[in-house]
Amino acid sequence: MTLEEFAAQYTGLNLRWETVGLIITLAGIASTEIRVPHPACKTEEERQLLRTNLVHLTNKCVGFCDSLDTLNDITMIFIYESFLLASIFYGDQSMEMRNSSRQLNSIDSALFADGLHETVKEKEYLPFFLTQLRQQIFARIYGSDISFAVFLGRPPRVSKRFCYTSMPLDIEEDIYSLVGESLDQELAHLDRNGWNTLGQIRKSAVIRWTMITSMIREDALEALLGRNLTNVPQRIGELQAKIDHAWKDLPPFLTIPTRDLWLKGRSCHEVDTLHQIRLLYLNTTFLIEWAASRHGLQDTGALFVNASELLSWVIEALVRREQLSEIGLISLAWRVASCALPAAGAIAWYLLQPSSRVGFNLDSSSRRRSIENLSVLVAHMGILHDPGDGNYQLFCHAKSALQSAMDTILSPPDPAQPENSLDMLSSAALSPDWIFSDYLGLGVDSWIGLPDRGSFMRMDDNMPY
Repeated sequence: MTLEEFAAQYTGLNLRWETVGLIITLAGIASTEIRVPHPACKTEEERQLLRTNLVHLTNKCVGFCDSLDTLNDITMIFIYESFLLASIFYGDQSMEMRNSSRQLNSIDSALFADGLHETVKEKEYLPFFLTQLRQQIFARIYGSDISFAVFLGRPPRVSKRFCYTSMPLDIEEDIYSLVGESLDQELAHLDRNGWNTLGQIRKSAVIRWTMITSMIREDALEALLGRNLTNVPQRIGELQAKIDHAWKDLPPFLTIPTRDLWLKGRSCHEVDTLHQIRLLYLNTTFLIEWAASRHGLQDTGALFVNASELLSWVIEALVRREQLSEIGLISLAWRVASCALPAAGAIAWYLLQPSSRVGFNLDSSSRRRSIENLSVLVAHMGILHDPGDGNYQLFCHAKSALQSAMDTILSPPDPAQPENSLDMLSSAALSPDWIFSDYLGLGVDSWIGLPDRGSFMRMDDNMPY
């Protein structure tokens, strides 16, 4: 079977509901990037009506497919994309999103029901494109599941311990249509690990790297949320070694120095790919450092340094977003929500504490740079979402919390107030309104936010986290 023959089974005279639903869903995702006035909608009311109708039609198609009780590759893609649309439309912390997150449950269940987590026993009999397509589907679902588990501070639904994690190859999508000698010639440009040897920066690199880092983040999440853990220092050390080893194993053209990323002449696609790859590395390292600090295993200064690097890297994308013109504000907003806000919460916590509390002295240049980065983040948060967007309220709460933190940080200290009276800032900085997980409406099961007094230096198995 060729790729064209495969497509013909779902289009034309064989048009199916999952195909219709997928087209509507992709249109819905595209509509979230529209900013009025626009040829498709001239007013904000028209924009909201368009988005609402597309989401409604997507849900209808999901219902049709559920009633037919069939499962195929296009259905898997459709359900996955419909989940992404629901996440964008409803937001990542709303009650509606909690209800629509059943779609994530559905796609995870479908993954297992379709056997995508198992070794493909008949792999040698399947066409090349279909094997790669299914590996791509698994990689995207697994990566999204881990990302949302980390974001919400909850156990993952899909675990690598019960999956055969076969990695999709670092190839362009147009290779899927090749067969025979033409395909063999293209595959000859891959190394033994599946990376291309031509030095080409491809979108497939992000999918592969997401899967690699997701497997490490799953272990880091266990270190954060697990109970009755043993050999915690060894676990943390192994995680740090894993991410460092994985980063060094990447082809050199994917780990170029940060100063070289923004060189003129590099395509927007290449810039965005390289930015995402380093972002995943920094975010994974931050999560590991957070777990280490929670268990009191590391010098707390390491978390501050990593949080600063992570926040700075997101801000680079915000400030230079014209060089990422192929992506929209929604993609940038997710990078802020999943990476910048946790990092900003950790940095704000450090800046609010006396040096005797954090265990290291913060030099004036680092403090100034941190305040500048927090200020830039706050300034950009207002442009990422319009009032009708799903995560608008989340960003409003986060912006308000950061502004309040900045006001306190920039206020001159009262010389008449002894340092020990500021210890832990329990009456202000660490009240519930200052704990980001609560303040953002994410609930106490989210690890995102400022460290709490009971767990920053030592993990307590009796904690409700």
